[in-house]
Amino acid sequence: MAVVDLSGKVVVITGGARGLGAAAAQAVVDGGGRVLITDVLEAEGAGTAAKLGDAARFVRHDVTSEADWQAALEYAVAEFGRIDGLVNNAGISTGQFLEHESGRVRATTPGPRWAASAYPRRSRPRSPSSSRTPPGT
Repeated sequence: MAVVDLSGKVVVITGGARGLGAAAAQAVVDGGGRVLITDVLEAEGAGTAAKLGDAARFVRHDVTSEADWQAALEYAVAEFGRIDGLVNNAGISTGQFLEHESGRVRATTPGPRWAASAYPRRSRPRSPSSSRTPPGT
C-alpha cells in the first residue's frame, strides 16, 4: 500500500482507539504526520497511542459533548501547535437498525460543526504557498 506524505501535518482522529480509527492513525504516523487519537475507550486509546510512539497522543473525548470537542482540539494545538485535518470516525451503536437509533445519530452529527467553531479557519496556521484568504479576514 502506498504511503501518503503527511510530513509536518497534524490530524485529529475521533474513534481512534481501535478498528478503522486506529488504522487511520497508523497511516498518519506511517506518512510522517502526528496524530491525536480521541475516544471514550480510554485504555484502548492510550494503548494505541503508545504503540504509535512519540508522534501520537490520546485524549478521552465523547463526540456528543461540545465541551469535549473544545478540550480535545485545545489539547491537539497545545501538544502539536496546529491541526491540519480531522477524521470524524467515532460512532455510537447499540446494535439496532438505524431507524431505532435516530436520537443517537443526531447526537453525534454536530461534532464537525463544533470542531469548526472551536478551531476556526482564521486561527489555523497558514501555508506560505496558499493564496486563499479565509472568510472574515
